[in-house]
Amino acid sequence: MTTTTNETYEQVAKHCSEYEQKESVSNSGCDCERSCLNCGHFSADELCDLDICNKIIRDHNLS
Repeated sequence: MTTTTNETYEQVAKHCSEYEQKESVSNSGCDCERSCLNCGHFSADELCDLDICNKIIRDHNLS
């Protein structure tokens, strides 16, 4: 089974101790899934500012 990018972002966020929901998401009243896409450490270029996504993917065998 192939994991989609969005599924990977959700799995990484669930295992990330540094996950911090973006203020814009929390203020919107959205009941959004926990995902890198909703994390304040995730840039518009889809990169983790803390550079820990790959470590989480590797440590939790998410690839």
